[in-house]
Order: sequence, then C-alpha cells, then structure tokens
Amino acid sequence: MIKSKKEWFLFLFLSVSSLSIIFFTGHIEQKSQINDIRNQMTASLEMESSMMMQENTNVLSDLLLLKSFTMDMLQNENGIDCPSSDICKQLTEIYTKVMMYRDLYDQIRFINADGMEKVRVKDEKGHPYVVPQEQLEDKSARYYFHKAIGLPDNGIYISPLDLNIEQGQIELKNGKQNPLLRVATPIFYNNKLVGLIIINYRAENILTPTSAISMDTNIKEEVLNADLSYLQAIDPSREFGFMYGNSIRFSDYHDFDPRTVPQKDKTFIQEHEGKLYGIHIFSPSGLLHRLEGITQHTYFLKDEMRDLVLINVYDYRSSSWFILLRFKEILISVLSIFVCYIFVLYLSRRAMIRQKERKDLQYRARYDFLTGLINRKTMIEQLSGLKQSKTAFSILFLDLDNFKQVNDQLGHEAGDQILKETASRLKNALPKNGTVSRFGGDEFLLEIRETDKAMLTEIALRLISYINQSYYYNSTIIHIGASIGIDSNTAIHILGRIKNADEAMYTIKRAQKNSFAFSGIKPL
Repeated sequence: MIKSKKEWFLFLFLSVSSLSIIFFTGHIEQKSQINDIRNQMTASLEMESSMMMQENTNVLSDLLLLKSFTMDMLQNENGIDCPSSDICKQLTEIYTKVMMYRDLYDQIRFINADGMEKVRVKDEKGHPYVVPQEQLEDKSARYYFHKAIGLPDNGIYISPLDLNIEQGQIELKNGKQNPLLRVATPIFYNNKLVGLIIINYRAENILTPTSAISMDTNIKEEVLNADLSYLQAIDPSREFGFMYGNSIRFSDYHDFDPRTVPQKDKTFIQEHEGKLYGIHIFSPSGLLHRLEGITQHTYFLKDEMRDLVLINVYDYRSSSWFILLRFKEILISVLSIFVCYIFVLYLSRRAMIRQKERKDLQYRARYDFLTGLINRKTMIEQLSGLKQSKTAFSILFLDLDNFKQVNDQLGHEAGDQILKETASRLKNALPKNGTVSRFGGDEFLLEIRETDKAMLTEIALRLISYINQSYYYNSTIIHIGASIGIDSNTAIHILGRIKNADEAMYTIKRAQKNSFAFSGIKPL
C-alpha cells in the first residue's frame, strides 16, 4: 500500500501523464475517424448534387428541345385553332418517344393559352399512354398554369417539388407517394401566345440517397425544401408533411439550421453538439447558369422550387466506433492506473528493501550479527569517546573456558547457542551503566564505569557466577567457565588498556581458569 507523500505524488504524476497520453491518442483517433466520415459525407453530397444537377439539366434540355420541335411544326399553321389536330398528332408521337426514352417522366402535356389540354402522354405502369381526346382536362385553374402562362418567350417555370394531386386527392403510384417536379415553357407563334409545354418529372431519382458511397450506415441522408420540410427522410412518415397539413421540419429534431452555410451549390461539413452535418444547398440559379452555358442562350427563370437542401447527419457519439473508442479509453485508463499503482508499489518495495539492506549493513558494521551485541569496532569507538570525555571506566576482557570442546563435541550450532546465551547473561550481570561487546570468537570486552577494585572484584565474581550456571542444548547439559582480565588504569590509551586486560585474562587462564585478574598484578 502507498504510504508516503512522495509515493502518492509519483503515483498521481504517472497516472495523470498516462491518462493524458491515452486521451490525446484517443482524440487523434477520433479526429481521424471524423475526418474519414467528413470525406464520405463530402463525396456523397457531391455525387448527389451532381446527379441532381445533371437530372434537372436533362429535364430542362428536353423541355427546350420539345419547344424547338413544336415551334418548327407551327411554321405551317394557319393560326386558326392552333395547334391543329395534325400538329397535335405529331406532338403526341414525339412526346411518346421522349417518354419511352426518359422513363422518369410522369407526364408530358401541351396546354393551349386557355388552359385546355391539347396533348397528354402519361406513364402507365412503365409504358407511355396517350390520353384520349375526350379525357383531356381544363387546367386553367391549376397554379402551375397561372405561374407559367405569363412568362416571356425565353421563360422557364419550375414548380415546387411536391406530390401530384388528381381530382382533389394526392396521387399514389403503386401505393407509394409520387413526388413530382413540373417544368414548363410558353410557346409563341407570330408573337402570339399559343400555349405551354409542361413536363411532370418524377423526382424520386434526385431524392434517392446515394448511400452506396457512404461506408458508414449511421450517415443519415435527407433532402429538405427551402422551409426545411422533409422531401426525403430516414423516417418516411416525415416526408411531404406539408402536403397533409402537418408540416414536420428538420428543426423539430435538430438544433441546427443548415441554411446558415456561407455559399450555395457548395458542400460544407459542420460539427455541432456531437453531430456532423453535411450540407449542400442546390439552387435553381446554379442550374440556370449551367443551362445557359450549354445552350449559349439567356433564359428567364421563374423558380418556385426554390432551394433544395441536401443534408447528411452523422451522430458520431452513438456510433459503434465512438462507443468502442470510449470503452477502450476507459479500459486502458483503468489498466494504466493499476499498472502505475503496481509500479509505484514495486518502487516503494525496492526502496524499502534497499533501506533495509542499508540498515542491515549499518547494523552489521556496528553490531555482532549472532549475539546482537556491539562489535569490536563500535566498542573501541565508545571507549575512545569515554576517554575523550575524561570519564573514569574499567575494561574487562572475558574469554570462555572449555568453549572449544563444546564446538568439537556438539557442533557449531551448539556453540552459537552458548554464545547467544552468554551475551544475554553478561548483559544481565552488568550494572546499568555497563556495556558488553563481542570482541571475537568466544571473547567479550566489557566496559564498566567503575575503577574501585572492590566493586570490580564483586562484578567479576558475579559475571563468572552467571557463566558457571548450566547451559542446555537439546537434552545435553553444558558447563563452561570464564577467565577475566581487568584494566582500570585510565592514564594510557585505549588499545594499550585493551592489551593489558587481554594479557591479564591470559595470565589467569594459564594459572587456574574460571577466575579474574587485574592488569599489572600477578594472580595468587
């Protein structure tokens, strides 16, 4: 467990650093994914707008071509009941061929200046069908007739993109909605208005999403009108709501207005509240410029279709890659914090081990590892300190008698046990201000703050008495003795005093053992 402030700081530093790297890497990956989606959306919108431009250009080109054919036919008219039945018959043949060639046309009509249909060819289950004369209708009350009939000779009318209404009801094709775009142009003969050519174009082609190039299925491709009502939506129930009296707009589901882009007829990708919005506003004015560039003529456009908003919406926060990325970040973050914690614990453990090793080395440098007593070096330093402070003390040099026999007969393990027990007995036998050290082997050096021979004699006898008590090793009773040399001469240096005490110890050991002697005094 982490305990110190330094370890906590290291843990927090490593954790924050690793989390920063993880989230920075995640941000880079997220940005890369979003850039890929941006590219997909841009490609999709560019293709869709290009298809829309091409389709609308084709429709207007066909309209102008039919106008040219009609004008050529009217050159032979006498101006009475124009166009004549013969001209109408020829127009019917031409309209039928165009319908066969352009299978997305729902109707092609010629309506005279009074609003009466003179020719109507319509699509009937995929085949052109010429409406009989008796079924032709008066369209003078329809909005598109009023909008188009007042145009100049170079005028072109484009209707709103909506659903066709027949006999007061929304027309369905095969049970499905049939979105239409009507384009019309006036026909003049001898500067007199003769009528209109009107093409009903099935707009399903320009409303079909180009998802084939959108690799991510979470990209929602939709088409809106200028009021942001749905013309094509992911949820079909939202489409053409304005035709049913319940206009459902894009703004009902998104806090974003796509009409704020700075330029029409150009693709923009904007990010808003975790969503990507790809916008391309298709403007009829751009269509007019392209048509004029192709035909090298100038036209007057009356546009009621207004702008079409092609929009792609991508909520990347709900996408699988985003969720997986967040999960991966969380998982890696947890693992990273765990690894940092384990690493700091490892460093802490290593530091503790090194600290313990240093303490052990320091201990071994000052203490005897077997007995726990201070060693020779430490004892000499202590004695030197006492001499320097002019403290009176005596030195006792103690050597165990018959210890070699214990090692030889019972082994070194028994000898080590005897040495540890001896160290304990010596500490108990000494006065409180005395110190005992292991000098080496079975030799002990003792320091006593006393120089009175009577007191030293009493202490020496007590030490020998403690050593003479029985030792026990397993089931064996062991008896040993102790020879002690005493030096109380404070006038000479420490090593000299130790040497004197050592010589006094050997003198008594040779004489009788298990006794003591003062340095400079021969034993009795």
